[in-house]
Amino acid sequence: MSYIDIIKEKARADRKTIVLPETNDKRTLIAAAHILEEGIADIIMYIRVERFTGFGPMVSWTAPDGWKLT
Repeated sequence: MSYIDIIKEKARADRKTIVLPETNDKRTLIAAAHILEEGIADIIMYIRVERFTGFGPMVSWTAPDGWKLT
């Protein structure tokens, strides 16, 4: 088991919530999706719709299971 796998297992065992304020970087959205898919943490993201639309093709993606869009 790699060092990263050990860290992920520890995070899953003591699941926390990560708050990501106003992100407008596609990489952050992708990372948040991976964190949720792997069950590492819960994510709260603050996104302004007018900034989010600047992603072009990213706007049409479907939120992964576990995402609650409000």
